[in-house]
Amino acid sequence: MIVKALRTFALPLLAILPLHALAAPVTISTHVSGIFKDYDYIIVDELGLEAGGFDYSPLPYEMTIESTFDSDAVPEIGSQGHTIYRNTETSFTFKIGTQTIASRKIADTTLIATSNSYYQSIGVPGFSTTVVFIDPNGQVDTNYLAPRQLSSSGDNVGTVSFSYWSTGPGSSGSGYMRAPATFATLSVTSAVPEPGHWAMLAAGLLIVSAVARRKARR
Repeated sequence: MIVKALRTFALPLLAILPLHALAAPVTISTHVSGIFKDYDYIIVDELGLEAGGFDYSPLPYEMTIESTFDSDAVPEIGSQGHTIYRNTETSFTFKIGTQTIASRKIADTTLIATSNSYYQSIGVPGFSTTVVFIDPNGQVDTNYLAPRQLSSSGDNVGTVSFSYWSTGPGSSGSGYMRAPATFATLSVTSAVPEPGHWAMLAAGLLIVSAVARRKARR
């Protein structure tokens, strides 16, 4: 039974190895920093900043959001043409003044790319966080998943924003706050397995298949 199973599955596995190797996790990370001046008390409260005695004066900030999903994941197209990947691994780290807020969860990732900007938003029902990277030189590849490492500095090279809206029955309320960035980076990387790993696995399967055939002849 085992020999028959090895003979049955070894060659089909070899056939799909190249395709499987292409389905590697993609990680998209955008980072912006600058000065936050305009605040929304609902967002400040939702982020948990009020508990630390938040100072509503202009404060330096840094924001990084990250999304990871398989490169062969099939996205949805939103009503406004946005590309949406459902149930992705996401995280964000928001530093403002002396406080740091970090979150890691399964959420939706929304992407928009133009010749000079890359929009990345992560969200769950009722709350979303968005970072926009802007390259004044227009060097942004509109292929969302194309690997890249870019940075920009100067006035209005990006933005960060937070949106909140009520989702409970009979509840109401919403909040929004946004700030420009004077420094921004964009990173798109793919964890493609080493060629040697696949070569070793393929060689192992060939050996197993050959042994199975020899035993079958006896």
